[in-house]
Amino acid sequence: MNSEIYHYCIIGNLISWIENNLENELNSEIISNKSGYSINYLQRKFKKITGYSISEYVRRRRIFRATLYLCLTGKRISAISKCLGYRSSSVFIHLFKKNFLTTPLVYRRNKVLDLFNALPRIELMKERPNIEIDRHIEHEEITLYGKIYTYTIAVTDFDKPHYPIRKVFRESFFTDTGFNSDNYCTAAWYSPSYDDQHIDVSYFIGTDDISMMNSCPEHCKYITMQFKNAKSFRCTDHIINPYDIIIDVIFRILKEYNEGWTTEWDFERFGLTDNNRVTLEYIIPVRYLNKQVKNEH
Repeated sequence: MNSEIYHYCIIGNLISWIENNLENELNSEIISNKSGYSINYLQRKFKKITGYSISEYVRRRRIFRATLYLCLTGKRISAISKCLGYRSSSVFIHLFKKNFLTTPLVYRRNKVLDLFNALPRIELMKERPNIEIDRHIEHEEITLYGKIYTYTIAVTDFDKPHYPIRKVFRESFFTDTGFNSDNYCTAAWYSPSYDDQHIDVSYFIGTDDISMMNSCPEHCKYITMQFKNAKSFRCTDHIINPYDIIIDVIFRILKEYNEGWTTEWDFERFGLTDNNRVTLEYIIPVRYLNKQVKNEH
């Protein structure tokens, strides 16, 4: 293994460790001891590989975690401040307002996942998906026919792939219904769970193909999603990871349009082209944010 790949592995493992410890005490000395390198050496390598200092990465990932607690749980602001290691609620409120240009209380009331200046989990040596912005949607309805599954995740797992859970549901659905697994739709709704550390997810699998509707009444039902304002994105490739698409949309593309996700149903339509390439249409409900977007790295 050459030295460059070795250092990428070291920093990649360190990022995973940081992500798992955002709600524990973290400082340069603790992180340096974990890595086995001196503080100065580690800082240089981390900055060179990621483009961010360690302190900036920790700060911006913690502030993102705060947005999840505010938007998708009922966790008290004082408790959010404490669990994310801020010295006091007033310090947390000040830093949150500096980052998002609004207070945590107003952010919660807005019910929009606004990731202005937030930072996604860094995954090294991973290519960004080729996403096309398809159209802006106003006052459109989509009627689907299928089944809703439910599961619960920890807040800490929100921006990790949900593929292992959803794969089991999809396999069960296609076995039960006999629907075509090459062309189908999914949708997801996130809501507060039984405690302030978890999020409930309603996951729909089905079709918008009228000819298939009413074919499996023992398993399926109708749902209608209403998009007052939304954006549609498309991606076509031999292999598509929906997780990569969603993360790129909510962290990067929506910010370019000064928009945030209203956390209502988001929608995915999967299909195959004639040359067996996978197509994905992703629709996400949005709201305009009146903010001055800063340039990112």
